[in-house]
Amino acid sequence: MLTKASNDLAKSKQLVGLLKQQIEQGNTELSEELDKANERISMLSEDLSDANARIYVLEVALTQAESDNSELRAEVSRLHSKADDYEKANALLDIADKAQVDYKTIIEVLLHRKFAHNSDMTNLLNGVLDTSDAEVNELGLDGLKKKI
Repeated sequence: MLTKASNDLAKSKQLVGLLKQQIEQGNTELSEELDKANERISMLSEDLSDANARIYVLEVALTQAESDNSELRAEVSRLHSKADDYEKANALLDIADKAQVDYKTIIEVLLHRKFAHNSDMTNLLNGVLDTSDAEVNELGLDGLKKKI
């Protein structure tokens, strides 16, 4: 019985030794896996911070692009209105070419119609009629009105 107990004790010690060895091996494997996981977490954290930095740079670039886009839209709008003005001027130029007149002639006609009247009152208002003239002094303002 003592040998049996001794054998059982030896088997138990052997099993305990094997279990300790398996536990140590499991702990070593778990420790290695934990180290690998921590390295992976560290790399992912670095990748995440890099991605966040790139996102920030892209957001800044997007904001700048939106600002530039707004400025360009305003410039395009201004250029469209200028183009409309040029189209109108070209249409007037075509009309003037068809009528065989130039801008100088058009301006002279407009100035003549606006300022050249045979009216003494118009000449007086335009400063052409001399107020020191004897006839103007004789008639006075009321007389000039009646004469006109």
